Amino acid sequence: MELPVNFQQLYHQITNPIDYSYEPTGAKRAAEMILHAKKNNHHITIDADYDPDGFYCGRIVCDILDFLHHTNYSVVKTIAKRHGIDGATSLSIANNDSKLLIVLDSSSDKLAELYELSKTINVLVIDHHYPQGKIPPNTNSFV
Repeated sequence: MELPVNFQQLYHQITNPIDYSYEPTGAKRAAEMILHAKKNNHHITIDADYDPDGFYCGRIVCDILDFLHHTNYSVVKTIAKRHGIDGATSLSIANNDSKLLIVLDSSSDKLAELYELSKTINVLVIDHHYPQGKIPPNTNSFV
């Protein structure tokens, strides 16, 4: 599946803010984390919120990974409506020996849980809510 934008051009825009009018906080680091996982064929766990914007955000991340030919990823599957990381997230990480967790459209209010996860895995949070409090180490969050 071909994405509508050239990924290299998008990466250039994100990593060279002088050339463009904005840079989302942490976007360069987020791109580096994803590209590092691809280069080393690390498993990525994707945990998207259970609502329309979370679903579509998850779809976009899956499309980007597919575009990069990185198929070593999984999406956390749940049967119950939920908001944010939980036991299903931890189980998916453990079952797949994940090295990177991408949390989409949620969990900016779960800093204690993110801190615990960040002790064993790199965590990337992409959410439109800014976290209140100190962002845990190994976590990269941008709004």
